[in-house]
Amino acid sequence: VETAYTATVAAGGRSVVLDLTGLEFLSSLGIRMLLSSAQVVMRRGGKVVAYGAQPIVAEVLRAMALDALLPLCATEEEAVARLAG
Repeated sequence: VETAYTATVAAGGRSVVLDLTGLEFLSSLGIRMLLSSAQVVMRRGGKVVAYGAQPIVAEVLRAMALDALLPLCATEEEAVARLAG
């Protein structure tokens, strides 16, 4: 999963919107993957915004203060608007 995800993020445009709606659990490996890809995007001047996180996933991201690097939005529309703003 990490290789495919990283390749997609790297090949994508300057900024990325992540759909987390199907993610029910976030392990330390998943956190590392999200963090490293967000850092790659930010180094090229872009932003990463996520939406649709299940409550437990959002709680983990907030508890680790990762929502500062990976802002969380409720909907795709909000995430896209946040990238534009």
